[in-house]
Amino acid sequence: MRTIDPDAPAILIWLGGSIAPSDKDFEGSSQSWTLEQAVEQAYEASKDQSKWPWIMTEGQILDENGIAQVMSGIRAMRRFDSA
Repeated sequence: MRTIDPDAPAILIWLGGSIAPSDKDFEGSSQSWTLEQAVEQAYEASKDQSKWPWIMTEGQILDENGIAQVMSGIRAMRRFDSA
């Protein structure tokens, strides 16, 4: 299982349809986030079904399922930290 680094740099983009992005789709993004910020933003704003969130972090592209898995991992880390 891959470790989650919530402070890793991440780029969040939104694309219409279900076409997977390439590395080049992320190059023009002027906004950068930490992975935790990008996941939270994607999770909160993903109610709009006309566009799909994609996150690139540490050379890996996360789709909607990957974003949900990371969000779940971050929530688990928060519960652990607060215990």
